[in-house]
Amino acid sequence: MERVKRSALCRPMLFGVDGLASDVGMIREVFREPDRADSAGGPHLVSWPHIYLVQVVKQYLAGQVVSVNRRIVQSSAAQVEAVRHLYQSHHG
Repeated sequence: MERVKRSALCRPMLFGVDGLASDVGMIREVFREPDRADSAGGPHLVSWPHIYLVQVVKQYLAGQVVSVNRRIVQSSAAQVEAVRHLYQSHHG
């Protein structure tokens, strides 16, 4: 994830993860920077503004997918769609 961060150049990034909660935590931890305006004590860490995070959780019964729960973890539905369309138009 650190390698992805170094190549990101603070451009919009859409991450899709599965149901593993540690994936969400790792992305949130890696894609943040110190807030230099916060002068009291150590700098407060803030998330990059253009990181969009969605999670897909599948439920299985007898080895078959019986439901799929999609949720937006960080951003809004409109922002996710805008980034998704931007990516598709450049790489479609």
